[in-house]
Amino acid sequence: MDDQQLAERIKARLAALGRSPIEAANKGGLERSYIRDFLNEKKKSIKRKYYVKIAKGLDWTVEQLISTDTIKQDDEHRWNDRELPVVIPEIDVRAGGSYAGGFGQEEADTDAAGNTVSRDVVRAEWGIPAPFLRDELHVRPGRVHILPIRGDSMVDTLFDGDRAVIDLDDTDVSQGGIFALVDDNGSVIIKQIELLRGVGSGPRRIRCKSRNPNYEPFELLLDDPVRIVGRVACRITRL
Repeated sequence: MDDQQLAERIKARLAALGRSPIEAANKGGLERSYIRDFLNEKKKSIKRKYYVKIAKGLDWTVEQLISTDTIKQDDEHRWNDRELPVVIPEIDVRAGGSYAGGFGQEEADTDAAGNTVSRDVVRAEWGIPAPFLRDELHVRPGRVHILPIRGDSMVDTLFDGDRAVIDLDDTDVSQGGIFALVDDNGSVIIKQIELLRGVGSGPRRIRCKSRNPNYEPFELLLDDPVRIVGRVACRITRL
């Protein structure tokens, strides 16, 4: 595979992931402009010793990065660029601020949302096809996290053991809905959110409601450390 073919494969993969060259370089542990400069032809070639890092930034193996066999149309198990699974981190909600607060740590990755996420908060990685995220859930690949549901506060919508797929792009609570947020204790929680209007100037106030009537609603100011992480796009559950 020559450099031009490699550049085209990297561009296609970035588009499928919804990831920028800088985000991919950060994820792979490269200098932030390394991939961008190659795609812009400021860098004429990539040394083979960096293939591992580039593949990591694209959620690929080195073989998937360089093999033309991965896109053969007659391959029964082909890896079409639009069919390649997007690797989505499942976050340990017990991590609290070290996840959503974006604290810089020695062992950290920059995720697709631009947050610096401590590696110890990623409890698993899920591979979900980009077309499903884009066409069915209407979320951008690379702008999604998965959070496990703990407890019964959100029954009958979300149950203990479910996984909530979070759209990191959608933090607009003006129309209400179910959102993941960081509360005033720095904990990551999922609640039905209602924006309270006509409460004066300053930070906006929200009402957080559980679906389970045994839990009382409470109010929070959208002010540090309280922050909306994203809207719940769907749940993964067992039957």
